[in-house]
Amino acid sequence: MAEQTSQVACLRIPKEPESLLLPNVSVAEVIPYETPSLNGAGPDWFLGTFQWRNIDVPVVSLEIMDGDQQLEISDRSRYAIINRLSDAAKYDFFAVAIKDLPTLVRVHPEEIKELDRDLKSSERAVAKLGSQDVVIPDLEKIELLVNDL
Repeated sequence: MAEQTSQVACLRIPKEPESLLLPNVSVAEVIPYETPSLNGAGPDWFLGTFQWRNIDVPVVSLEIMDGDQQLEISDRSRYAIINRLSDAAKYDFFAVAIKDLPTLVRVHPEEIKELDRDLKSSERAVAKLGSQDVVIPDLEKIELLVNDL
């Protein structure tokens, strides 16, 4: 009998300069971008909130959080709605502003190799997936930062 290798269904989400790679189960939904409401002050990476399924969802820009360029909004921009990781989270979801539709990829452990590079604020790891560099975001850290808003 042939040995089955495990694979993880992931979303590769366009971001500059590398795409994000997230387990599919961490993303509740990808929806069209709408301008968030900003009530009060907050860090630059906090873009505001919007209503989704009758709840307020905070929006973050990983580009700004990492000190890179600001996300350019276009008709292809979207939100990736991220499920909370902790029962102690202040919000059930938070959204990451993204520049385009994600693609579904199935990742086998032997296909991904961690890269040795200094990590940016929102990053947990950087890896090589095939011929592309991808960023695995630190969702726990981002969720903690969102909790402090």
